[in-house]
Amino acid sequence: MADGILLDVDRRGVATVTLDRPHVSNAFDTAMLHALANAFAGFATDEAVRAVVLRGSGKHFSAGADLKAAAETQGREELDPVEVLRRIDTLGKPTVALVQGACIGGGVAWIAACDVVIAEESAFFSIPEVRIGFCPSPMIPLFLSALGGRALRRYALTGERFGAAEALWHSLVHELCPAGGLDEAVGPILDAVLRGAPGAIAETKRIIAACADGSEAAHPHALETHFTTGRASAEAHEGRAAFRERRDPAWYRP
Repeated sequence: MADGILLDVDRRGVATVTLDRPHVSNAFDTAMLHALANAFAGFATDEAVRAVVLRGSGKHFSAGADLKAAAETQGREELDPVEVLRRIDTLGKPTVALVQGACIGGGVAWIAACDVVIAEESAFFSIPEVRIGFCPSPMIPLFLSALGGRALRRYALTGERFGAAEALWHSLVHELCPAGGLDEAVGPILDAVLRGAPGAIAETKRIIAACADGSEAAHPHALETHFTTGRASAEAHEGRAAFRERRDPAWYRP
């Protein structure tokens, strides 16, 4: 355990980060933010880690910021929560969030930063910052990319709760499962992402982000260059050989 989170890496290279402050519905404090930032920084450079699962212990995924803890530490230097979001969002490896119970405020931003989100049918969500008196400015780009503008206007302006069915409809969540079914539901997703070549996955995530931002890396000429280089890579040679020989590629562990 590291200051509010649990870490585990299985033999296939799937790292599981479990938010572990169930007594406060996994609300985050500064210690948890530091632990998350350090964990994701480590995943970025650890070649043994192929994918990351983010989940919460107990009844809820996360109730967002621990306002009581924040009040007690007011005036002290704290880690910017946006730094944690950046490290999750830019990780060059697949990330999967598993949601049960409440997913509120910063919790919604965390899952919006992940590549795949699976939620129990009874889960619920909220972006309540305006009710506390402020605009969640740094998180809005992630909310916007996950929910879209029309849905975000409603939920960010009202702060109201919305259910898993609505989250699925608006693409904040990709898949629903019955209560207690998260582990079963995530199995095929993890198997699928582990079949992808690590370098190709990292490059695909980077190019998706570049296209979404409209950066220079998304220029047609740059994309063509990336494509040509990628098709000549060692991973591409191995992938084509595995397809011809009807075997698993070297990077996949059953």
